[in-house]
Amino acid sequence: MAQNFVFLDIDVVLCGDVSDVFARDDGLVILEGPYCRRVSVFTDPKKHVVGRSVTGFVKTLMTRGPRAASVYLKYAGSRWCMVNSSFMRISPHDPDLWAGFDPVRARAEISAAHLIGTDQAWVQLAYPGQFDILGHDDGFWRHPSLRSHIRRNKALPDGLKFVAFPGDGQKPWLLRDDPYLAPVLAQYPEKVPV
Repeated sequence: MAQNFVFLDIDVVLCGDVSDVFARDDGLVILEGPYCRRVSVFTDPKKHVVGRSVTGFVKTLMTRGPRAASVYLKYAGSRWCMVNSSFMRISPHDPDLWAGFDPVRARAEISAAHLIGTDQAWVQLAYPGQFDILGHDDGFWRHPSLRSHIRRNKALPDGLKFVAFPGDGQKPWLLRDDPYLAPVLAQYPEKVPV
């Protein structure tokens, strides 16, 4: 008998019961992308493009440093993915995500679509609109937005189940060193081990 399959990145933390994800209707269930709430790549290809300007570059350089400024230049003219593959639930009735996948062709298609991303960009292009997106309302958070929530509220959000740590920034095994997160997380030993 075919069963659901869950894919998790290694740099995520499960901190609640996610069994309700399995009760959802058939279809790919996937974590929302970093700017999913603000934009949709399929609404208008001219919107949500990461623009390039001298002012933006200088501001990034002065406030976030040379590494962030180089990232700013690298992604100029690109668009963010609606989805993030740090968490995916694939049901037995879903199409095979990787059927017909060719890394060379996929890279060219992702580049032609001006998308930022690798595997999640492939999923978004190959199966547009065929996924159910998990976000804050479902208890699924990304580290940057969780950190902002904790700074504002001095507490974890209600119903927190999952935290993804995308990119090269803070990772779960470094949480005890985070000046904002560590004191709050220490109050919730059953949620996140610190």
